[in-house]
This record gives sequence, C-alpha cells and structure tokens, in this order.
Amino acid sequence: MESRHTLIGFALLVLTVLVSGALAQEGAPSQEEMEAKWEKYATPGESHQLLDQFTGQWDLVMRWWMDPSAPPSEEKATADVQWILGDRFLREDVSGTMMGQPFQGFHTIGYDNFKEKYLFSWIDNTSTGMTTGEGTYDPAKKEITYTGVMDDYMTGERNKPIRYVTRIVDRDKRVFEFHDQSRGEQSKMGEIIYTRRK
Repeated sequence: MESRHTLIGFALLVLTVLVSGALAQEGAPSQEEMEAKWEKYATPGESHQLLDQFTGQWDLVMRWWMDPSAPPSEEKATADVQWILGDRFLREDVSGTMMGQPFQGFHTIGYDNFKEKYLFSWIDNTSTGMTTGEGTYDPAKKEITYTGVMDDYMTGERNKPIRYVTRIVDRDKRVFEFHDQSRGEQSKMGEIIYTRRK
C-alpha cells in the first residue's frame, strides 16, 4: 500500500511540475485542462481491454528459421502473463530451454494513448540487448502489427527493419511472428505459438 501511495505522490509531483511549466507560457492551457489531458493519457481504455485475453498461463512452442530454406528448430516454454501497474501494461514471464540451455525472458505489452499505438519490449538471458516495437491493431485480421529495428551481432548489421505480428486465433490461442524485412518473401525468422493451459 505504501508503494502505491508513493507512486501516486510521484505522479502528482511530476504533473505539478509539468503544469507549472506550461502555465508559465503565454496562451498555455489552464491547470484544469492540463489535468484533464493527463488523466486521459494515464487512464487505460478500450485498446488496453483488447490485451486482457492475453492474460493467464500458456504453453509455448517456439520455432526458429535460421536458414529460410530449411526446417525450423523447435523449443518449448511456458508463459505467465499478468497485468501490472494498474492494468496499464502486461508483463509476460517466459521460461523454457534454448539450444539445450535454460531460457528466461520478459515481455511487456501496452498501449500508448497519446501515440495511439501498441508497444512492446523484450529482454532475455541469451543477449544483452532489448527488442522494442510499436504498431496498430487490424480488427478485420485480428492482428497487431509492430515495426522496429534489430542489430544482428552475427553479421554486424545494425538497425535492420523488423516486423512483428501478433495473430489472435481466439482467446485460447495466438501466434507471435518475427519477420526480417531484408529476406523478402522468406522473411519469417521465428514464431511463438501460445496455447492456453487448461
């Protein structure tokens, strides 16, 4: 409870500083207008609700295409997905194996009310880098498509354009795909198939 009060107090302090700075400018919005904008930005909405179906316990099948012309390698893992920070972000804790070694990763997903885009970040114990992306939801396809960049330490390439797709099959199954845009039609590098644990 104390940490919640501390977080609220910090947020109000930041808001006060921002409002004070804005009010110092001629023609700036009033304090009430600034507070209303902040509340709109900070409050989870309908776009966040789409992510609610991702919560729960999942079994994962992870497939990787190192050579686009060869069959993929396959690993298994599990994921625990829960809301954090007042239902503003999802935190996905993944554990399994990768090439026979213990594998652990953390995935965060959210929706930025100002950018009007979905955001994600990914870190794991197989690298020292962080993967990020931002994108939009297509209700007709039931897909969130993100774009981002990736550094390829194997080839030395930096800022390679990457596309990520979350394809929602139903509430109990979804697929997260990785696409290297430089590969053309054989762009798929990997996919993670999520099946809800019964």
